[in-house]
Parts: sequence; structure tokens; C-alpha cells
Amino acid sequence: EAATFLARLGEGSIREAPAPASRKTKMDLSSLAVAEDDIAKLVPERIFSLAVHPSPTKLLVAAGDTWGRVGLWDVLAGDETPVVTFEPHSRPVAGMRFAAHLPHLLLSC
Repeated sequence: EAATFLARLGEGSIREAPAPASRKTKMDLSSLAVAEDDIAKLVPERIFSLAVHPSPTKLLVAAGDTWGRVGLWDVLAGDETPVVTFEPHSRPVAGMRFAAHLPHLLLSC
């Protein structure tokens, strides 16, 4: 689903850059554009941290702001309440991570 989302951003124009000797893959993202339908306000203030859920079947993005709020965005949910926001911290959310071995947990600090 992430590939579908990226393809919509670039309308299929994402292409891989030549791999350097270290065999790492790079992508040329210079031709990407964001459509209005691909924008969501996850948290009220400036985003301070970001995490993407490791699920191969659902594209879920979490963002933490400077006032301690966390927003969860189900990217492909459409208009069916795609964003849920809550306030687990009293200070900026400095970091967030979904653990691949515990995908039901979002760790934040």
C-alpha cells in the first residue's frame, strides 16, 4: 500500500537512481507532487516526530507535536475518520517508534 501511495504522489514517475558501489538503493523523489486528498492534519501544532507502522496491509502514520499530542492517520481510510488525536505527553513528543515484533504498540517519549 505504501508503494501505491508513493505512486499516486508521483503519478508513477518515481524511479530508482543508480545504485552506488555500496549497493544501497536511492530513489529520485524530485518529481513528486502532493494532491489535496493526500494531506491530513494529524496534530494541531508543528510535527516534532513521525513513525510509520510496519504493516504490509495497512498504511498507518503516527505524528507527535510540540505540545505532547499524538495523531494517528489511516492513510487509505478516506473520509471515514482517518485521523485520531490524543495527548499522552505534557512536553514535545521527541521520538516515536512502532516495533516490528510488537506491532500493536506505539512507543513514544
